[in-house]
Amino acid sequence: MAGAGLAPVGEQGVRQARAHWGAARARAAAEGPQGLTRHKNLLAVLVDQTTAAALTRRMPVLAFDELELTGFALANGELIAPGEYAAHNGTTLRIHAPREEETQVDTTDLRDPKTPVDVVFEVLQNTAARTAAAYMRAAESATTPEEEKDAEEKMTRAWQIKRRRHLTRDEMIALIEQLQEEIDLLRRA
Repeated sequence: MAGAGLAPVGEQGVRQARAHWGAARARAAAEGPQGLTRHKNLLAVLVDQTTAAALTRRMPVLAFDELELTGFALANGELIAPGEYAAHNGTTLRIHAPREEETQVDTTDLRDPKTPVDVVFEVLQNTAARTAAAYMRAAESATTPEEEKDAEEKMTRAWQIKRRRHLTRDEMIALIEQLQEEIDLLRRA
């Protein structure tokens, strides 16, 4: 349910919801999906009308408090895979992969001890972002659901590398080289 944007933000028993149906519907519209339970077991999820309409169009609902569009689409700081989504207000969001950048990283200067580690980390972050973008484009052009899922998983893995501040210089350089190889392989495919 979380993948469809239906993770309940609140729960209540079926009897309580039935007795206060108007309030239950109002909470679903104002707060988000409401779980309906019986003996603490989730039976159903009550959603507002726009979310229900999005689900009938077979679109996942993208739930977020903050949507950031800076070349990449981030919902609450998490990278969003390319595709069509419905926002809670019923608006359709189309997320596309960023354009490809022709950049090749020369790690020679990065190995120089005079190069600050912060510079190496910034190069790692940029390379990870370019790799994530390459996997986003692969997900967009995938011909099977399995290929799309694989590309999305690799996209997320590459994006998460941007947060690895604890790595040594050599580990960062090795990752930069690995990511650059992945980009080169995707370009040839």
